Amino acid sequence: MNRAAGTRADRPFADRECEYFVRLIQRLSTLYTVEIVSYCVMSNHFHIVLFSPSELPTVEDTVTRYNSYYEGKKSIEEDAPEIEIVRARLRDMSCFLKDLQQLFTGWYNKSRSIRRRGSLWADRFKSVMLDGETALWSCIKYVELNAVRAGIVEDPADYRFCSWGVWAQSG
Repeated sequence: MNRAAGTRADRPFADRECEYFVRLIQRLSTLYTVEIVSYCVMSNHFHIVLFSPSELPTVEDTVTRYNSYYEGKKSIEEDAPEIEIVRARLRDMSCFLKDLQQLFTGWYNKSRSIRRRGSLWADRFKSVMLDGETALWSCIKYVELNAVRAGIVEDPADYRFCSWGVWAQSG
């Protein structure tokens, strides 16, 4: 979870910001091999449950993901000296979250009527390793029911900025 900087009453993310954040999650998941298990984007914070595979992506998969993601702006070849660094990075959830927050913050800062600069997030993201099915299921329920607990919707399937809404095809 990470919360935007400011007071607890600050609600900097309206629908437009939440939609963009979800699109960024989806876009970055085409580059990284971390799996998005569950997410919920709220008006001042987000929750995300990720799975990081233990195996590095193959060199071929790395090249395909990287070149597809950067669409001609950058590219990498199978024999590039930095290929092993890129392979390791693509399964690193810390790198995924760093990119997610930086890309969103850059867009957010530029999209304000009064341009802003600097960090948007109050702290570095917090992570917890989930050990076992019970811990995983409890965490997923916590994430998916966030909008229900906040009184935004009665059914998590009705909240379009969480993975449950996407799975239910109502969000």
